[in-house]
Formats: sequence, C-alpha cells, structure tokens
Amino acid sequence: MGRAFEEIVRKAEEWKKEICVCGNECYAPNLTPLIFPPLRQKILLISESPYNFPRRKGDPHVEEWGECKSLGEFLEKDLLRNLRDRATKEDKWRAPSDIFDFLYLTFRPVFSSSVEEEDVAKLLRCVYWTHAAKRSLRNFKGYEKYQAARKCRAATVRELAEISPEKIVVASSVALKVLFGKTYGQSSKEQGEKLEKNGELLTLGELASEASLRDLGLQDLRDCEVAVFPNPSRANGGRKSRFYIHEREVAEKVVGRIQQELKSSCG
Repeated sequence: MGRAFEEIVRKAEEWKKEICVCGNECYAPNLTPLIFPPLRQKILLISESPYNFPRRKGDPHVEEWGECKSLGEFLEKDLLRNLRDRATKEDKWRAPSDIFDFLYLTFRPVFSSSVEEEDVAKLLRCVYWTHAAKRSLRNFKGYEKYQAARKCRAATVRELAEISPEKIVVASSVALKVLFGKTYGQSSKEQGEKLEKNGELLTLGELASEASLRDLGLQDLRDCEVAVFPNPSRANGGRKSRFYIHEREVAEKVVGRIQQELKSSCG
C-alpha cells in the first residue's frame, strides 16, 4: 500500500472512532464499517451500503476478488482494481453497471487515462463518500434496510455537518427516505422539473422541508445543491435505464453540474 493510501487509512480510523458510536445498538456489530476521512471535500456522496465489504470465505465474489477485511484492502483490491478496469472500457454515455462504474462515470474529471493509486486518492480528496448504512446490508430485505440506515442517521448528519459540502450526491432511495423523508420518485421528478425550468439542481432546502432540516440540525446547508441518482446496483436496472436512457437529457445535465464542480474545485 502506497503512502497516499496509508494516509487515508490513518485518518479514516481516527474519524471512525468519532462517528461509529452505536455500540450494542448497531444493526451489524460484527461487521466492519466502511468509513472514509473528511478532507475538506466540496462534494459529498451518499450511496446505500458497502454491500461486498467486508468479504470473507463463503461471501459473494470472494473466490474472484479474494478476501477483503480492512479499508486498506478495500482501497487496493476493490476500489483501485475496479476503477482501473472501468478506464479500459470505451468512454461513452451509459447507465453505470455498479457503484464503481458510477464513481468512474460521474466523477470522471478526477481520473487520468490509466487509473493509479494517486487517482483514487484524488477522488477521495475531492469527494467524501459515505453510506446511508455504514455496514453491509447483505441479506437485509425491504423495510429492514430502512431500519438499519436509521441507526446510522446521526452519523450521516454528523458527516454532512463536518464536510459542509457545496454539493450532495444521493444515489440511494434509502438515504433519501431516512434522511429527508422523500422517495426517489418524488425527488427525481422535482429535480427534472427544476432543471427543465432553469437548468439548476435542487437545493437541500427545496428537497427537504424546513422542519426536517431543523430536526436534523442542517439548516446551514439549505442552499447546498443536491443531485439525485438511482442506486447504481445491478438489481436496479429499471430505474437506471429510465434515468440514464429515457431521461438522458436530465441525467446529462445532472452529471454535468457535478463534473463542473470537480473541474473548478479539484482540477
């Protein structure tokens, strides 16, 4: 593991001690949470959960990818390897196949033509990546996912307050519901209407009610822009196809606003 990854792991371990404080109330206390460090990022990404982390014998993909038990291993075995693989594909508009494809396509300006460790470190310096549920939701079904994510809500609110981002990227219907009380359908519709009207993203104050922001203690973020995406999971093909293919004009505008922020703040 190179120096850039070592620094990320060190800072992440310190940060994890501050925000993962559920103790016996945790929905999966025997699993390792996937936590990245706050580095004054301008963009905050919320996805659903670290589905294939940690990975041990008998878990999905372990024969193909090997075991993965720590953040350092995740950075090298999963994040770097998968992003490097995406860089070999034709660089064209498409619905992302999974979370790694989503990261590569959405935050494309941070990557060089051949993704190396420094490219991944740059991504994590530019984008604070968190999850609605900090530990794996593998084998959780339906309402169980929302119950688990609610146990992590205070941690996610702490992350939002700490980062105080310029833009929030939400790629999880669970996150939208648990944090802001909105469905993906509602949020996506409102996003499309505003983009069509004046070419701008929703603000957090438009997505969530004032009462909700006050309850979360996030009133200072009401003017922060929010970009709503469907969960990039392989199981979410219908919503991804609708957004990236049938609503391509809207999707391109959303991605464009995110990449514009990256070029100005992380070029």
